[in-house]
Amino acid sequence: MQNKRKKKLIVANSLLLAVLIFGTAFAWFASNYKNSVASNEVQVIADGDLLLSVDPGTEKNWSNSISLSNKEWFKRTNFTDITGSGNGTFVRPTLELRTNDAIVDADGTWTTPKVTDTSDNAAISEKYYDYVRFTLYMKSNTKYAVTLGPGSSVNPASSSKLSDLLGADAPNAITLTREGASPLTFSKDLVAGAVRVSAIDGSNHKFTWIPRPEIYASNVAAGTYAGAIDSVVVNKTSGESYSHKFYSNSGSAYTQKNLASGLTVTGNITNASQQTLVTLQDDGTGENYTGQIDICIWLEGCDNEARRAFVDGKFKVYLNLVAINA
Repeated sequence: MQNKRKKKLIVANSLLLAVLIFGTAFAWFASNYKNSVASNEVQVIADGDLLLSVDPGTEKNWSNSISLSNKEWFKRTNFTDITGSGNGTFVRPTLELRTNDAIVDADGTWTTPKVTDTSDNAAISEKYYDYVRFTLYMKSNTKYAVTLGPGSSVNPASSSKLSDLLGADAPNAITLTREGASPLTFSKDLVAGAVRVSAIDGSNHKFTWIPRPEIYASNVAAGTYAGAIDSVVVNKTSGESYSHKFYSNSGSAYTQKNLASGLTVTGNITNASQQTLVTLQDDGTGENYTGQIDICIWLEGCDNEARRAFVDGKFKVYLNLVAINA
């Protein structure tokens, strides 16, 4: 008997190319920062009878293909080092700059980063944003359970083959030198290791995705160069880069936490690890099924790749949605 839950690949293939230009920074980016996005592109593509929109108003432009590169709110997103679980609440601490790195000043001022205003109104031209959050609306004449599926990825813009991003021939490279150690050369595009993607359904935090945990910049542990980058690898298989560290307010103070494993998705999305985003529901007409999900994309300041050496790094985000007959 044919499986009732016959899978139909619905690509909502989301390409995000963000060129990140950051100011002075160390382990986090610096507290006095100037950021801008030099170029960016987002494409959302769906096949079959699944239609998509990112328009927040009642008049939605439904299409199988969406380009966000002309959206003013996206053009004005400056990816800065912020921190949060992925539930939609983010903060940015004051930093204490040291010789080789920067640390969080627990007694400093914590600020709320600016989230994208997707309304595209006239006043937006004077606003800039620190991270991306947008609502992806979905409509079909078939009832689907839509998942974040295989093929979803976050890649360095210059190459998806990470081994090409190490050594003297690495594109968009930086070379670090210090006394007593060999020069260390790697691509700044490995900033992709600090990228996080989360999905939020109303007040329900569905998951936070660490797409490239195999990218890891380690620190010098002690001595004159304590806190400086010691090595960069692209084949890490376990350890701290596989957990999502973030700061949150416990009531009296901000403390660093690890996100619960049940909410954390790491590495490549497979058939076994695909994440349910939403099940489309009858819109009352008996003809269409609709649903929506909020997507956040940000740079996690607690990640070791959110630091000065990765200034000018570039990354791409692909989101592939798979629809299953519900």
